Amino acid sequence: MITQVGILKLEFGWQQIFEQEGIIYNILSSLPAEYHAPIIINRPLEKSEVDWVRNFLANGGAVLTDFPNLGNIIDGFKYRPTKIPYILADTEDIYTNITIIDLDINGYRANGMMPIQKSFGKGFIIALPFDVNQTITDIRNERKPFYYPSRKFPNEIVSKINKGEVRKLIVNCLRKLFAKMSLPYVHLWYYPNGYQTAFAFRVDIDFDSEKALNAVYDLEKKTNSRFTYFANTKTQTDFANQKDYQLHCYHHKVFKDYQQNFDNIHTAQQLLEKNNIKPIGFAAPFGFWNKNLQKAMEDCHIHYSSEFSLDYDDLPFYPIIDNRRSTVLQIPIHPICVGRLVHAGLTAEQIFDYYQKYIVKQRQSREPIFLYDHPRRISQFSNVFQNVCES
Repeated sequence: MITQVGILKLEFGWQQIFEQEGIIYNILSSLPAEYHAPIIINRPLEKSEVDWVRNFLANGGAVLTDFPNLGNIIDGFKYRPTKIPYILADTEDIYTNITIIDLDINGYRANGMMPIQKSFGKGFIIALPFDVNQTITDIRNERKPFYYPSRKFPNEIVSKINKGEVRKLIVNCLRKLFAKMSLPYVHLWYYPNGYQTAFAFRVDIDFDSEKALNAVYDLEKKTNSRFTYFANTKTQTDFANQKDYQLHCYHHKVFKDYQQNFDNIHTAQQLLEKNNIKPIGFAAPFGFWNKNLQKAMEDCHIHYSSEFSLDYDDLPFYPIIDNRRSTVLQIPIHPICVGRLVHAGLTAEQIFDYYQKYIVKQRQSREPIFLYDHPRRISQFSNVFQNVCES
């Protein structure tokens, strides 16, 4: 029988992490007489429940919670509200495969703004200084630098919180708590057929020439790869056979209101369908995302999309809009394309080095390798992209 992690209140953010990770969980509407797996305490404990948790920990249980609940469970634990700009990983095992977690949210601090890990009797408790559900469902974005030792860092407008790092922190905490209870951490594997990672390459067609597109087709053939092409149907009129064409736009723009987003997607759909192409995927211009765009995608019967202003470098998930899960799957991607690297002053050799370092990091952490670029840059740096595809 698989041991199920318990959670006191199912929230969208926690549900997303469970589904991304493939964790079987049990919603505990009330604390049971006994429980033989780690418990996530994500709502304020009632006074009567505090004694149950103390007894659970004293007898070898394990708990993941927040600072306010830790203050009720452990006498003398002091904390105060604070703004948390980020959490910088240290040498603790819960930071495996994590460097920095961008947050910029209200949270708590004790001696610092780091998670607290404590033994309690025979048990163990980890407390987080922020609200997990708040971070995972956050939809803010900002222009953010991505480290590379060049004259200036490449940058892009992306999700303000790097939610993939939050997910990894939560998973690392759960792994440790299962180990503390001498239980196996069991979850569905991320990839089919025992693969350790997955690679995908997305081609966004903006205003690219036929010559540039042909260079991409040649690269696809040369590397024995299969790219996905997101078409700008206002400028692209010729669609090569046997290519995976999906939607980018008709007007190269994301609108604030629902109707203009719907019309933009629907017009592009109709033009592809006239070419006997039935698109199910969408990638918004500039990687921009908003709730009205998500609603328009739903009503246009899009199956999946990819917008790094909502999330990046993470596992796929269904976004939350109007207090419900959307029907359109979000597939996060690495947001830095060659154009951003050129703008940062990198040479061709440094561009390949940047991607090589990223690929190694993703492989080591068994995270997906999802990249994107545009035909003009792919044709300009064809050797770089060939080496990336063959890495």
